[in-house]
Amino acid sequence: SKQTNKPEELAQPPAKLEQLETCLEQAGDPLSQLEAVRPDLAAKWKETSETSGYLDFGSRNIDNETGVFVARLLASNTTVKSAYLSCNNLGNTTGKALAEALKANKTLQSLFLYDNHLGDEAGMALAGALKANATLQRLHMDNNELGEKTGKAWATALRTNKT
Repeated sequence: SKQTNKPEELAQPPAKLEQLETCLEQAGDPLSQLEAVRPDLAAKWKETSETSGYLDFGSRNIDNETGVFVARLLASNTTVKSAYLSCNNLGNTTGKALAEALKANKTLQSLFLYDNHLGDEAGMALAGALKANATLQRLHMDNNELGEKTGKAWATALRTNKT
Protein backbone atom coordinates (compact mmCIF):
# COMPACT_ATOMS: atom_id res chain seq x y z
CA SER A 1 0.00 0.00 0.00
CA LYS A 2 1.63 3.13 -1.28
CA GLN A 3 0.98 6.40 0.59
CA THR A 4 0.25 9.53 -1.36
CA ASN A 5 0.16 13.05 -0.02
CA LYS A 6 -2.76 15.27 -0.77
CA PRO A 7 -1.86 18.53 -2.55
CA GLU A 8 -2.87 20.64 0.50
CA GLU A 9 -0.48 18.59 2.68
CA LEU A 10 2.39 19.27 0.28
CA ALA A 11 1.71 23.00 0.38
CA GLN A 12 2.30 23.13 4.15
CA PRO A 13 5.99 23.37 5.07
CA PRO A 14 7.09 20.92 7.74
CA ALA A 15 7.47 22.34 11.26
CA LYS A 16 11.25 21.77 11.19
CA LEU A 17 11.53 23.84 8.00
CA GLU A 18 9.63 26.69 9.64
CA GLN A 19 11.97 26.54 12.65
CA LEU A 20 15.00 26.60 10.36
CA GLU A 21 13.64 29.58 8.43
CA THR A 22 13.05 31.44 11.71
CA CYS A 23 16.59 30.66 12.87
CA LEU A 24 18.05 31.88 9.57
CA GLU A 25 16.05 35.11 9.78
CA GLN A 26 17.37 35.69 13.31
CA ALA A 27 20.94 34.54 12.63
CA GLY A 28 22.44 38.01 12.64
CA ASP A 29 20.48 39.35 15.59
CA PRO A 30 21.74 38.18 18.99
CA LEU A 31 18.75 39.64 20.83
CA SER A 32 16.36 37.57 18.70
CA GLN A 33 18.54 34.52 19.27
CA LEU A 34 18.49 35.13 23.02
CA GLU A 35 14.74 35.63 22.92
CA ALA A 36 14.30 32.28 21.14
CA VAL A 37 16.15 30.33 23.85
CA ARG A 38 15.63 32.45 26.98
CA PRO A 39 12.79 34.97 26.68
CA ASP A 40 13.24 35.87 30.36
CA LEU A 41 16.81 37.04 29.76
CA ALA A 42 15.89 38.88 26.57
CA ALA A 43 13.19 40.78 28.48
CA LYS A 44 15.66 41.61 31.26
CA TRP A 45 18.20 42.78 28.66
CA LYS A 46 15.63 45.10 27.06
CA GLU A 47 14.52 46.38 30.46
CA THR A 48 17.93 47.21 31.91
CA SER A 49 20.77 47.25 29.39
CA GLU A 50 19.82 50.41 27.56
CA THR A 51 18.94 52.45 30.63
CA SER A 52 20.77 51.43 33.77
CA GLY A 53 24.29 50.66 32.60
CA TYR A 54 24.22 47.57 34.86
CA LEU A 55 23.33 44.09 33.64
CA ASP A 56 22.54 41.48 36.29
CA PHE A 57 22.44 37.99 34.77
CA GLY A 58 23.95 36.30 37.83
CA SER A 59 22.64 32.95 39.09
CA ARG A 60 20.30 32.42 36.13
CA ASN A 61 21.50 29.01 34.94
CA ILE A 62 22.96 30.41 31.73
CA ASP A 63 24.61 27.71 29.61
CA ASN A 64 27.19 27.97 26.82
CA GLU A 65 24.69 28.52 24.00
CA THR A 66 22.88 31.30 25.84
CA GLY A 67 26.14 32.78 27.08
CA VAL A 68 27.35 33.21 23.50
CA PHE A 69 24.25 35.27 22.67
CA VAL A 70 24.83 37.45 25.74
CA ALA A 71 28.47 37.92 24.70
CA ARG A 72 27.39 38.98 21.21
CA LEU A 73 25.02 41.52 22.73
CA LEU A 74 27.79 42.91 24.91
CA ALA A 75 30.13 43.21 21.92
CA SER A 76 28.02 45.92 20.31
CA ASN A 77 26.44 47.47 23.40
CA THR A 78 27.37 51.05 24.26
CA THR A 79 25.54 51.53 27.58
CA VAL A 80 26.37 48.58 29.85
CA LYS A 81 29.32 49.51 32.06
CA SER A 82 29.00 46.58 34.47
CA ALA A 83 27.92 43.03 33.61
CA TYR A 84 27.30 40.43 36.30
CA LEU A 85 27.35 36.91 34.83
CA SER A 86 28.61 35.03 37.88
CA CYS A 87 27.23 31.79 39.30
CA ASN A 88 26.08 30.33 36.00
CA ASN A 89 27.05 27.35 33.86
CA LEU A 90 29.24 29.23 31.43
CA GLY A 91 32.05 27.27 29.89
CA ASN A 92 34.90 27.72 27.44
CA THR A 93 32.64 28.49 24.49
CA THR A 94 31.09 31.42 26.31
CA GLY A 95 34.47 32.49 27.66
CA LYS A 96 35.91 32.71 24.15
CA ALA A 97 32.83 34.61 22.94
CA LEU A 98 33.23 37.06 25.84
CA ALA A 99 36.88 37.52 24.88
CA GLU A 100 35.78 38.51 21.37
CA ALA A 101 33.20 40.86 22.89
CA LEU A 102 35.87 42.53 25.02
CA LYS A 103 37.95 43.20 21.92
CA ALA A 104 35.03 45.09 20.35
CA ASN A 105 33.35 46.69 23.38
CA LYS A 106 34.49 50.20 24.30
CA THR A 107 32.12 50.74 27.25
CA LEU A 108 32.29 47.80 29.66
CA GLN A 109 34.28 48.61 32.80
CA SER A 110 33.44 45.65 35.07
CA LEU A 111 32.80 42.01 34.21
CA PHE A 112 31.93 39.47 36.90
CA LEU A 113 32.53 35.86 35.84
CA TYR A 114 33.26 34.09 39.12
CA ASP A 115 31.75 30.69 39.98
CA ASN A 116 31.36 29.46 36.42
CA HIS A 117 32.99 26.59 34.58
CA LEU A 118 35.56 28.61 32.68
CA GLY A 119 38.69 26.62 31.92
CA ASP A 120 42.10 27.41 30.48
CA GLU A 121 40.73 27.78 26.95
CA ALA A 122 38.46 30.64 28.10
CA GLY A 123 41.09 32.05 30.44
CA MET A 124 43.69 32.26 27.68
CA ALA A 125 41.23 33.91 25.30
CA LEU A 126 40.25 36.47 27.95
CA ALA A 127 43.90 37.20 28.71
CA GLY A 128 44.45 37.89 25.01
CA ALA A 129 41.42 40.17 24.92
CA LEU A 130 42.83 42.26 27.76
CA LYS A 131 45.67 43.28 25.50
CA ALA A 132 43.18 44.84 23.06
CA ASN A 133 40.66 46.27 25.53
CA ALA A 134 41.26 49.74 26.94
CA THR A 135 38.13 50.21 29.08
CA LEU A 136 37.76 47.14 31.32
CA GLN A 137 38.95 47.96 34.84
CA ARG A 138 37.63 44.97 36.82
CA LEU A 139 37.40 41.33 35.80
CA HIS A 140 36.39 38.88 38.52
CA MET A 141 37.33 35.31 37.61
CA ASP A 142 37.73 33.47 40.92
CA ASN A 143 36.29 29.98 41.47
CA ASN A 144 36.72 28.82 37.89
CA GLU A 145 38.82 25.99 36.47
CA LEU A 146 41.92 27.96 35.49
CA GLY A 147 45.44 26.52 35.56
CA GLU A 148 49.01 27.72 35.73
CA LYS A 149 49.23 28.37 31.98
CA THR A 150 46.33 30.80 32.24
CA GLY A 151 47.90 32.48 35.26
CA LYS A 152 51.07 33.17 33.26
CA ALA A 153 49.04 34.52 30.33
CA TRP A 154 47.18 36.82 32.73
CA ALA A 155 50.43 38.10 34.21
CA THR A 156 51.65 39.00 30.72
CA ALA A 157 48.33 40.59 29.76
CA LEU A 158 48.21 42.70 32.91
CA ARG A 159 51.68 44.07 32.21
CA THR A 160 50.42 45.21 28.80
CA ASN A 161 46.93 46.46 29.76
CA LYS A 162 46.88 50.01 31.14
CA THR A 163 43.34 50.04 32.54
